[in-house]
Order: sequence, then structure tokens, then C-alpha cells
Amino acid sequence: FQNVAIKHIEQRLKRTIDMLEAQDDGIRCLAVVGGVAANKELRSRLEHICEQREDPWKMFVPPPRLCTDQGSMSAWAAIERIMVGSSDEPDNQEVHARFPFQFHE
Repeated sequence: FQNVAIKHIEQRLKRTIDMLEAQDDGIRCLAVVGGVAANKELRSRLEHICEQREDPWKMFVPPPRLCTDQGSMSAWAAIERIMVGSSDEPDNQEVHARFPFQFHE
């Protein structure tokens, strides 16, 4: 089962990478996160795909100890954002309603 599941992911990833490279927008990085990122076989096979490209892609994967719990992944993502100065501080954000609520009486 695992081999078939990973083959499916590999096929979709290759198609996506081909599409992104054709767009030539400079994206050459893959982030593998969440519980599936703890799977050594998956990591290895995705790393192989990234390395085999004509212009090799960089693959980023958090340490396995952070890949088993969504709370840990969220905390890791928050640390990464803080390190680059990104913030969700409401005072610094412009918010515009896309679908405004209407009152009906």
C-alpha cells in the first residue's frame, strides 16, 4: 500500500514541478510538512525527485520529532515566521470583507 501511495504522490509532484518550471516563476523549493513528512521512504523518494531535476530543487523538511503533531508543526511554522519578521498583528493589517454580511429584518 505504501509504495502505491508514494507513487501517486510522486506522479503528482512531478507534474506540478513540470508546470512550475514551465511558468519560469523562480519557484524551486519543496516544503514537506505534517505527519506524512515523518515517513522516511516518502522523504527519500521526494528528495530523489528534487535532486534529479535539470535545475535541482531544494527540499525543506522539519525534524521528524516535529512532524507527528499538528500543534508542533503550527508552532514550528510560527517560529519560522517570527524569524523573518512576519506577523499577524491586527494593527498592521488591512482587512476588507470579500462577502459582506447583510441585515435582513
